[in-house]
Amino acid sequence: MEIVTNYIERIKQSDEKAFEAFFRLHYNDLCNYANHILKENVITEELVQDLFVKLWENRTDLNINENTAKSYLFRSVHNKCLNYIQHKKIKQDYQQHNLNTIEKNEQIESSPLEAKELEHKINGAIASLPTERQRIFKLSRFEGKK
Repeated sequence: MEIVTNYIERIKQSDEKAFEAFFRLHYNDLCNYANHILKENVITEELVQDLFVKLWENRTDLNINENTAKSYLFRSVHNKCLNYIQHKKIKQDYQQHNLNTIEKNEQIESSPLEAKELEHKINGAIASLPTERQRIFKLSRFEGKK
């Protein structure tokens, strides 16, 4: 087995074998950790895979070393899980808001002016989100993506 102390430097130099070995070394532990938080196997695997994709894409700019790599990975997965939970809550709130709006519209026939006002409020709520969350929300809501 290869010595762990070279992985990060070799990954920074685009060594695919070092990256694959690093991935295999940490993938299961990171998935288990994420699953402990989220309890959703498919989602946790996607989050961990996404972390490794971003790690590879940004390999030349990595600002970690072998001593901090494991804590970096676990902290990154932790943050991804928290972001996922927050995004899920935003989606649920939005769905609940839509449900409430539909119920209101069934009770009271809305005028075009009210519809414009509602659209304005929704756009304002979306605009108040951080830029990345806006993009994620729009992809999820309007383009049907995860």
